[in-house]
Amino acid sequence: LFNWKIAFKKSIYPNAETYVVPVVKQAWVASPGLVSTSNTTGFVSPSAVSTYPYTYHVDDVFGCSYDTTIKLVVNPIPAKPNLGADTTICRGGNLTLKVSNFEATNNYRWSTTQKGVSNISILQPGSYWIEAINNKGCKNSDTVNVSHFDPFTVNLGSDTLLCANQPTILTPKASTNISNWKWNTGAATTTYTATTSGSYWVEAKDEGGCLVRDTIDITNNPISFFEMPGDTTICENAGYMLTLTPTTGTSILWDDNTTGYSHLIGKAATYSVTAKYKGCVHKTDMKVAVLPLPVFSLGRDTTMCNGYNVTLKASYPGASYRWNTGGTDSTYTTNRSGLYWAEATLNGCSYSDTLAVIQKLCACEIKMPNAFSPNGDGINDVYRPTIKCFPRDYHLSVFNRDGQVVFDSKNYQDLWDGKFKGAALPIATYYYILTLFNQDLMENEKKSGSITLLR
Repeated sequence: LFNWKIAFKKSIYPNAETYVVPVVKQAWVASPGLVSTSNTTGFVSPSAVSTYPYTYHVDDVFGCSYDTTIKLVVNPIPAKPNLGADTTICRGGNLTLKVSNFEATNNYRWSTTQKGVSNISILQPGSYWIEAINNKGCKNSDTVNVSHFDPFTVNLGSDTLLCANQPTILTPKASTNISNWKWNTGAATTTYTATTSGSYWVEAKDEGGCLVRDTIDITNNPISFFEMPGDTTICENAGYMLTLTPTTGTSILWDDNTTGYSHLIGKAATYSVTAKYKGCVHKTDMKVAVLPLPVFSLGRDTTMCNGYNVTLKASYPGASYRWNTGGTDSTYTTNRSGLYWAEATLNGCSYSDTLAVIQKLCACEIKMPNAFSPNGDGINDVYRPTIKCFPRDYHLSVFNRDGQVVFDSKNYQDLWDGKFKGAALPIATYYYILTLFNQDLMENEKKSGSITLLR
């Protein structure tokens, strides 16, 4: 079987002249393991470890025959590693995958990148494979599919509230027999006593090694923090309505067996309530003391003559005062009619009283002493009339027995000292005449009489 080719200088003859002997027949020679052919391609599948010759036969147009043989050495493949049937893994658990027909002479490679080991531990579901490689480089593999499996349930119940000073006992319920309990606190008991708020979980392991977990949230019952207002004081006869504001839905029972959020506070006592909210009970109280009122009296309504003053008095030990006129003393003097009130305050408690002052027209009350003793002993040393009005056109004259004027004044403030022209007058009886204009009555008044001068 041949062909030839003549190549000339391309500048002289660019084409290449060739010749190929025509082939009239070609085929693969039937051999063990040759399963099919396609033109010059043969498909082989040897059934055993051995050396297999495969021959290709060609006949050309000249009657010549040609054969070419390929020897195929078939090496053994490693036994298929056996991972077993598809399986399941417990949620939260682990699973060991193992090659049951492990051969130490082979090299092994897992899909998880581990090498040379017969088993691995997995935590998650998925598809896992292992590949065995012998010393000839031949490979064989197996795959196992792992899915999740929830074999049982554990239930801690619904989230709940924690009562103050009253622990909550957590009792999980499982749908199967449990070989081991584990709490997030490290406890390994079948129940757990929670004394504080927080999130708690329990993990249960069944006899097959599967783990199942449940979680419960425990929060403090708001009623545990509900308190009455602090101890307080109220003024005598000054009660008030106390309104509580606990969490909506709270029931309130007062110590007098009344209910509701509002209660009248009117006396010195300890007021207590029992509050209930979602299974929790909390008792709280407040002490109330009563302070006395600074009670006083301004007296009855009064009258006064025009031109005179009246003094109003409010009196209570230690109290401070406030008048409707703006005054802050315990007394207030006025010469006007009207409604007057005073307020006394002590320790934050206040009491007030009111009276009316009415002015009236009065005759001018005049008192004329009938004797005096200007002897320098400080007692009755001067003489002056007492007049309870505002005198106008005032004129006082004093005469001796002979009718001589020994004292004369038109000023109400002037005093007679028993002297005349600087000389002391003798003991005797003297006479006076007093005239003035009464502005209240709008008329003139006149007084006269005797005065005894003593030494």
